[in-house]
Amino acid sequence: MCSKSTEPLVGFLPCFFSMGEAIPVIKMAEEYIDRGGSAVLFSHGGNYEELVEDLDAEVIQLNDIWDGVSKDSDEFFNEGNKLHQLVRTIYPPENIRRCVDEEVKAFRETGIDMIVCSFNLTVTISSQVVGIPQLSVVSGTAIPPYYEEWATFIDNFENGLTRIIPESLKDRLIRFYLRHNKLGVRLFNKVAPEYGVDKFRTYEDIYCGQRPLVCDDLSYLDISPTEEFPEEKFIGPIVYGNPSEFHPENVDDDVKAHIQGDGKSVVVVMGSTGVKKIFLEIVDLFDGTDYNVIFAYTNLLSEGELPSVHENILFKKFVSLADVSKMTDLAITHGGRGTVQTLAYSGKPAICIPMFIEHQYNVENMVRQGTTIKIKKKSFSTDELEEAVDKIFGDYDEYLKNARRVADRLPDEVGESKGARRIRELINRYHP
Repeated sequence: MCSKSTEPLVGFLPCFFSMGEAIPVIKMAEEYIDRGGSAVLFSHGGNYEELVEDLDAEVIQLNDIWDGVSKDSDEFFNEGNKLHQLVRTIYPPENIRRCVDEEVKAFRETGIDMIVCSFNLTVTISSQVVGIPQLSVVSGTAIPPYYEEWATFIDNFENGLTRIIPESLKDRLIRFYLRHNKLGVRLFNKVAPEYGVDKFRTYEDIYCGQRPLVCDDLSYLDISPTEEFPEEKFIGPIVYGNPSEFHPENVDDDVKAHIQGDGKSVVVVMGSTGVKKIFLEIVDLFDGTDYNVIFAYTNLLSEGELPSVHENILFKKFVSLADVSKMTDLAITHGGRGTVQTLAYSGKPAICIPMFIEHQYNVENMVRQGTTIKIKKKSFSTDELEEAVDKIFGDYDEYLKNARRVADRLPDEVGESKGARRIRELINRYHP
């Protein structure tokens, strides 16, 4: 365990079962350490713990948040479950207590002065028990200033009844719902008073915690700061690699050769929260066509599950999307914050199939700017995807022009730099 010193010690708790949630916290931790800060990391388990192997900081194992849950994280996401199912699955009261107890014990033993986390909702309780500031890394599309301006009815909620309601009315209803969303509140409020913590009013109180750090740029979101979310809380996009630079050396030779073949090139990346069935349907659609397609299968498939395909398809477990997207003509992906932001920096068109509500708004942010086509997960069909591919390549110059305009507007300073600076400002305020 870490010993207490005169220098403030910052704890970082990434959500390691989601690459998109883990990377921003990891990169801020790395930047904070490089700037001379003292840090320790914590983990509730997950497939992406390997991302911190080279980080110069101790990693303390807490309980695996999926222990005792009927499904493991890969199975859960591969089946295409929704956000409300995720919260209710991993946060029954007994698991909330178990995680809070582990966090309180570890935070006290290490003597951390602040905790920075992504989607680890129990930290909103444990940080108050220990009496330390909590910084929660959140998406700009999951805060009131965004959804009060831009939120649309949730695709995954559509049914026969909702389809006859006017879109404008549905959008007003969903904006009211999101501002007063009670997701998980009943579960957390069973536990919070046991630790002397006030009950929560809405899901936002749990998700955003005491002090949110918003991983988005105000101009990119097309919103204005508010009293609740002033400009200093927006640290900008944080994605894998440096999105404003191109590093072809990070791209495998077989990927380069495949992309450079005759015909249009496409990269398909469904991240850690994609749906296996949809992924395989996309493989079937492109198999044997004139498109040269790279499929990054991540944790959606094992090597033994990879189907036999024609030579126009190349399977890779991971690709450097920040670099490959600059080399290909089109990306097809889900709507994860980091993935969509990486594509925005690439200046290339995309087709996205959002998995969660946050994904939907990440994608719609790009749709409004004329760079992206959205396909609903609930009604996904390969016919619709094929139509979207034809539409983009049929008007490719216009989509490309729009995508490059978006890329030119994004900030040059990477979000982890601004985030580390914000952490330093706050830790100095609490420990001058």
